[in-house]
Amino acid sequence: MKKFLILIPFLLFADVDPFSAGLKSGYGLTEDEKAILQNRKEIKSLEKNLKNLTSKIEDIQNKNSLKFVEYDQDISSIKERISVFNSLIDEIDGIRSDLIKSKKNYRDLNETVKNIEINISSLHNDLNN
Repeated sequence: MKKFLILIPFLLFADVDPFSAGLKSGYGLTEDEKAILQNRKEIKSLEKNLKNLTSKIEDIQNKNSLKFVEYDQDISSIKERISVFNSLIDEIDGIRSDLIKSKKNYRDLNETVKNIEINISSLHNDLNN
């Protein structure tokens, strides 16, 4: 009886589940049951790996979407600068065209002035004679 009283605390605090005997350790299982247990462990491991990979893929996608936003902003900034540059080129072409016209007008006026000087000189010679 004393031996039984000594064992009572151990029996009360022992976590014995006769329905899951050996499931965690694999003791007393058939080969098929051991294979099923091993498959369950592998499935849990694969699920954990899948969750980690999914999380990493989401992080990469978030980072890439932020980069695309930055690239879009950079591209729109470049397009805006190109537009300004093209308008400056158009303005410079207009000024160049005006300069070419002005140069031609200057030559024409210079030629007209020379013709007038020749005519005045000719008239002056005619008056002196």
